Amino acid sequence: MVAAVLVSTYHCIACDVVQRVTVAKEKHDLIIKNSSNGLVSYSDIHYCYDGILGINNLQIDKNMAVRSFSLIEFPSMKKMRQPKTGIPVPMAPKPVKNIYHVDGIDSSKSMKLVIKDQGLNTELYIGDFSSEDEPIVQLKSKLGSVSLEFYQCDIKSTFAMKQWFQVLIDTVEKIPPTKLGLLIEALRFVRENGKTRPGMFEIDQLYALLTTHKIKIKSISIHTVSNLRGKYGDVFADKVWLIFKFLAKNKKREVILQELMEVVDKDLRFITFAAFILENEGMISLIRPEMDD
Repeated sequence: MVAAVLVSTYHCIACDVVQRVTVAKEKHDLIIKNSSNGLVSYSDIHYCYDGILGINNLQIDKNMAVRSFSLIEFPSMKKMRQPKTGIPVPMAPKPVKNIYHVDGIDSSKSMKLVIKDQGLNTELYIGDFSSEDEPIVQLKSKLGSVSLEFYQCDIKSTFAMKQWFQVLIDTVEKIPPTKLGLLIEALRFVRENGKTRPGMFEIDQLYALLTTHKIKIKSISIHTVSNLRGKYGDVFADKVWLIFKFLAKNKKREVILQELMEVVDKDLRFITFAAFILENEGMISLIRPEMDD
């Protein structure tokens, strides 16, 4: 028996596109019944104005009308870490903490976790939480500024998955501020690869997913594109041609990796994978942002 779904639409003011939202009728009716204001909060995740995932939190009533929505984004600047000088200095008032709620990273298996980033002064809650929930995994980054709590959900807690989560928060701690949409992409990548331990190639790709908006790409050579067909297939080679056509068209300016999503493929995981392959083949160079020590 197919579960009944409810459909609504709203006009995203960020990308100026009418977005379609579907929710399970049984779930919607249950939450509405227990809602104090007659509204249910849902997160709509779609490719938005800058080519990467955008997240709108919607307030929907019992008739599936979107009553309000807001685009949620991470701060663009990190707080500077204060050196331990031992000299007392006046302390500025603490800024208000940014708290974000996303009900899921997509419609696939649920992932339930909390990521707290002191540098961005943010807390990100992913999944549906209750007051009785207790984390089954608690991790801290190497320098202690980013933490992750993982809760019982459809995703099993394994040693390999814990390693992935550790790599994720260690990377988030060191890189320039990432975007919320890129973090969602990274979490999807972790979920899909979490059955095996992360290798260096996968760790590099995770880093690239989180910094796609900062990585610059330059063409070096296109003479060996035909050789890629034998190694990686026609589909890969055809998309590589699109990459080089775009780079040639924009050779007088800096091109950011995230721009390729608009002209080559919406799948950021493919874009980062292809970029690494082309870099290893000596066909492009990737200029990565510096990481904090």
